[in-house]
Amino acid sequence: MRRARLPRVAVVGRPNVGKSTFFNRVVGRVEAVVDDVPGVTRDRREAEASWNGVPFLLVDTGGLVPGTEDEMEAAILEQAAMALEEADLVLFLVDAREGVTGLDREIAEKLRPHAAKVVPVANKADGPRQEMAAAEASELGFGNPRLVSAQHGRGIGDLLDEVVSRLPRREASDMEAEEIRVALVGRPNVGKSSLANRLLGEPRLVVHPVAGTTRDAVDVPFRYDGTDFVLVDTAGLRRRSHVAKGVEYYSVVRTQRSVRRSDVVLFVLDATEPITAQDARIASWITEAGKSAVILYNKWDLVEKETGTSEERERRLREKFPLLRKAPLLFVSAKTGLRVSKIPELVREAWKERKRRLSTSELNRILEEAVQRLQPPMRKNGKPIKLYYVTQLADSPPMLVIFSNAPGELPASYRSYLHNLFRERLGLTSTPLRLHFRARR
Repeated sequence: MRRARLPRVAVVGRPNVGKSTFFNRVVGRVEAVVDDVPGVTRDRREAEASWNGVPFLLVDTGGLVPGTEDEMEAAILEQAAMALEEADLVLFLVDAREGVTGLDREIAEKLRPHAAKVVPVANKADGPRQEMAAAEASELGFGNPRLVSAQHGRGIGDLLDEVVSRLPRREASDMEAEEIRVALVGRPNVGKSSLANRLLGEPRLVVHPVAGTTRDAVDVPFRYDGTDFVLVDTAGLRRRSHVAKGVEYYSVVRTQRSVRRSDVVLFVLDATEPITAQDARIASWITEAGKSAVILYNKWDLVEKETGTSEERERRLREKFPLLRKAPLLFVSAKTGLRVSKIPELVREAWKERKRRLSTSELNRILEEAVQRLQPPMRKNGKPIKLYYVTQLADSPPMLVIFSNAPGELPASYRSYLHNLFRERLGLTSTPLRLHFRARR
């Protein structure tokens, strides 16, 4: 069943008025990167929030700079404009400490066509002095501002009371299907945001040739062929020695958290560049996190091709990433759309693999076959190691436990043999398999 549309509340304003701090306060967790430097938020990011039992999507936007000639700021402005069109309610934030600025007035003019759904909010109203400065926000033409302090939580409850009272109600019969969370990861500038936009069919994320344009992990729900997905576009993962403190450091932290919360990871590589040590580290980290993976070789349209080019690339890739040697691989182009339409189906198949419940009888047939093909080695006391039976402990990813009379004496080579045989017989390609050994009581 299609996911019911939640009402949307967009947070807009000029740079550094505290939109991301407000976003984190309402959502109830640290979702958006916050820094004193203006322009940290570049993409629209969405998160589900609720107040008094009323759920809604809160949309954080980049700082608005109308009339800018800067390409990055113009792209941010375009993203915010899209958020305005989709929003059921718009919270227009100004800085109560600084009072209304010329830029605030420019933004107010841009919001004029949406006046019926605009609520003025004076943030950083921490005392009487700020309240007096905030009063001039009524000159913007949207009524008296609501005074809040996102940092300290002051006035947030009263504002949210008003917000939910003005939102359209969902039907009680609306039901939500389970979503597949998909994270896009890779080095900076491999084309993750471009791929996300191509998948979504709209310029949903800011794309710029400067590496590191995406600083936050951005959740974007979308639907494809009857399946609900949440696409997470993440900041590029650089080598630790190249990660500065502040914004970039926290971007990496959120990227890692987004991958941990995902079901399937789209591992994006640049086909115009050789595989790097950082690519190998990212591949290893995906596997260690127990995530299902699909590998995407992007920018394939820029590669000069001869007979066997793709086969040679795949061979080298499998050598570099032995832990992902069976993961599905696609040669794609975000620019031309080459094979991008195949990605959702691969993700769906990876998710089904991840959620599989395996029959105990099938698992024990595989274990019996494994022992018949290669007997476990002898114990230190000269007695045989026995493998009694196997069962599934969990899914996401599949986790098996094998009971033995001496699990601690089973060598790594035999454990690896069992792991490989189980993956082969169960047909697991995109999803890792967890294998544990226990003593039978």
